[in-house]
Amino acid sequence: MIDDEILLGRYLETGSEEAFSSLVSRYVDLVYSVAIRVVAGDAHLANDVVQTVFIDLSAKASKLPHKVVLGGWLCRHAFFVASSRIRTEQRRRQREREAVQVNTSDAEVEPHWESLSGVLDEALQSLGTPDRDALVLRYFEGRDHKYIGAAFGLNEDAAQKRVFRALQKLRSNFLNRGDLILAAVGIAEATTACNK
Repeated sequence: MIDDEILLGRYLETGSEEAFSSLVSRYVDLVYSVAIRVVAGDAHLANDVVQTVFIDLSAKASKLPHKVVLGGWLCRHAFFVASSRIRTEQRRRQREREAVQVNTSDAEVEPHWESLSGVLDEALQSLGTPDRDALVLRYFEGRDHKYIGAAFGLNEDAAQKRVFRALQKLRSNFLNRGDLILAAVGIAEATTACNK
């Protein structure tokens, strides 16, 4: 498999649609999985987020940091785009409700996992870039520690420790917020489950 950096380089140097399409194919599921969780299962809105994220990637590719972990960047950007769309949608719905003066509650009981998965994405965004990238590579992209080590310029043992420490920080974040159930279940299992 061709490295992301090579594909990005080809896209930037020659405008290769094939290289960009390869990147989209590689990461579309990751971006969609973040988007669908943040927008609470709205497939139409999630697809809109995915499209925006890859349009932004094409426009910002030349400004990405050298040796960027593309999956991590896409995960973070998808979260921000989806969060922004949710806020816009919420404001629009509020204006509509006020316009017709309907006093109905639009609160829905969500399945337990759906409510937790949004919290997971928020918690991921609270981590520093290296920690977030390590978790994205391990649990969202399913990469092994050897691959993660290569991405960070570390040996396999050091990569494993980085992932473990990142999980600990994520778990602490949940404990500090009072989300004891998710912390107790185990972040690794939850992160793996949310990407299925």
